[in-house]
Amino acid sequence: MIDGPRRFVPAAVGAILFLDLVAYTALLPLLPALQRDLGASEIAIGLLVGVLAWGTLVLGLPMSAVTDRVGPRRTNLLGTALAGASLIAFGASASFGLLLGFRLAQGVASAAMWIAGPAWAAAGTTGTARDRRTTAVTSAGMVGTIVGPAFGAWLSSPGDPLRAFSILGWTLLVGTGVLTLATRRLRNTEQLRRPRFRDSTVVWRSGRFVIGAGAVAVAAFTVSAESVILTLGLGDRGAGTTLLGVTFSVAGAGLAVTQAASPRLFPRWPGERRMAVALLGLGGCMALPAIVPTVSGLVASVIGLSLLAGFAYGTGLALISGGSEETGSTVAVALAYWTVLWSAGASVGPAFHGWMLGRVGESTAVLVAAALPVLAVPWVVRIARRGLRWPAP
Repeated sequence: MIDGPRRFVPAAVGAILFLDLVAYTALLPLLPALQRDLGASEIAIGLLVGVLAWGTLVLGLPMSAVTDRVGPRRTNLLGTALAGASLIAFGASASFGLLLGFRLAQGVASAAMWIAGPAWAAAGTTGTARDRRTTAVTSAGMVGTIVGPAFGAWLSSPGDPLRAFSILGWTLLVGTGVLTLATRRLRNTEQLRRPRFRDSTVVWRSGRFVIGAGAVAVAAFTVSAESVILTLGLGDRGAGTTLLGVTFSVAGAGLAVTQAASPRLFPRWPGERRMAVALLGLGGCMALPAIVPTVSGLVASVIGLSLLAGFAYGTGLALISGGSEETGSTVAVALAYWTVLWSAGASVGPAFHGWMLGRVGESTAVLVAAALPVLAVPWVVRIARRGLRWPAP
C-alpha cells in the first residue's frame, strides 16, 4: 500500500506545474499593452515570451543528470523555490531588461520542475503505468494555460500590470515549504544513481524516440506563433485584454484535455501515425488567418492550434518515453528531452515569428509558420516505415 506522503506527490507535482504554466501564459494578454508602454519592437516582445524557454532548453539535459544524482524530490523543491522568488521579482520589475532577466530565471526553475517533478510522481512505475502517470501530471500542469491568460488579465491594472506574478510567486514559496514538510518522510527513500553519458545518447537508436523528439520541437515552434503573430494581430484588430484572456483560456482548456486524452485517442493507431495527423492539423490551423484574416479567424486558429498541440505533446511524450525505455535509458532523460525539445521550439519560435511579422507582414508570416509542420509529415512517415538512416551512437 502507498503511504500518505507518497500518494500526495502526484497531486502536488501537478499543482506546481499548473502554477508554472499559469505564470507562463498570464503574460500573453498583457503583451499589446507592454509593447506600447515599453516601446518594444515585435522581436523584443518575441524574446520576452520565448526567453523563459531558454532556461529549460539549455539546462534540460543537465537537469536530468541532477535529478538522477540528487533525487527528484530535492531537485523539484529547489526549482519551485527559485520559481517563486523569480516571479516575485518579475512582478516588481519596471524595465524591459529586468523583465527579461527574471523571465529567464523562471525558465531555469521550470527546467527543474518539469523534469524532476514528473519523475518524482512516476517513481516506481514502468511502461504504460509510467506513461499514464507522466501524461496525467503534465496534463494537470497544462490546465494552467486555461487559467493563466484570464488570471493575468483580471489582475492587471494601470498602476500594477504585473500583480498576478507577485501573487503566483508567493503562492509557490509557501507551497514549497508545505510540500517540504509534507514529504519529509520520503527524503531518504529515493533511489539515486550516478548519471551516465550513455543515457542521453543511446535513445537516438530508437526510431520512435526520434519521431517523438522532432515532432514535439516542430509542434512547439508552430504553436509559439500564436503568442506573437496571432496575439498582436488580435490587438491590431481592436481585441481587448478581456477577449484575449478568454480566448487563450479556452485554448488552454483544449490543450489540457487533448493532452490528457492523447493515450486514448485513436488507440489502434501507432503513435507515429497519430503524430503525422497532429502535424497536418497544426499546419492547417496555422494557415487559417491567411484565409480568414478577421478576429474570428484568428480566434479559431488560436483554439485549433491548442487542441492539436495537446494531442501532439501527449503523443510525443509517449513516443519519447517508449524509445527511452526500449534503449535502457531513464525516465528523467525522457522527460528532459521532451522538455528541451519543447523549449527549443518555444524559445526560438517567438523571436523568429516576431522577426517575420516585422519583415514580411502578417499573411506571409502565418504561411511560413504553417509550412513547417506540413513539411515534417513525410519525414515522420519515412522513419516510421523504413527506420533510421544513420549509424546508431
